[in-house]
Amino acid sequence: MAAHLAPSTCASEYMPPVRLKSEVRGFITERDETGDSSYLYVRDYRHRDMKLRVREPALAHDITRHVNEGMLSMQVEGYWERTEDGWLPCYGECEVRSFIALDMNSSLADSLDLLTSVAAEGWNALDDPIAVWKDIRGCE
Repeated sequence: MAAHLAPSTCASEYMPPVRLKSEVRGFITERDETGDSSYLYVRDYRHRDMKLRVREPALAHDITRHVNEGMLSMQVEGYWERTEDGWLPCYGECEVRSFIALDMNSSLADSLDLLTSVAAEGWNALDDPIAVWKDIRGCE
């Protein structure tokens, strides 16, 4: 059983929570089912703990295979709050829409191929995404 931080109140007198779609990268440490939703306990590379909701049963089933198995990139939608550790999903208030299991041993070319396979992604419009990446990074 993983230790969990106390849930945040998702409220700040300085910065109210904002609703947006974004990415969370991390390891799933535990999955919990409550009613018609599943909740994932996720720890990112900065050791920040998050609780994310999954409503689609098929997605919950697919993502369960990755508990304690490796890093995932999850597209989430919901309320985010500004904390001392940066922007984080409000505890239990963001819903996972999709995920990709990340291969930590893949090459840059493999990663860019994955990006070009995502619909409506800007890399699709490029003839040679690796050359563009090298140009952006100032590589020869």
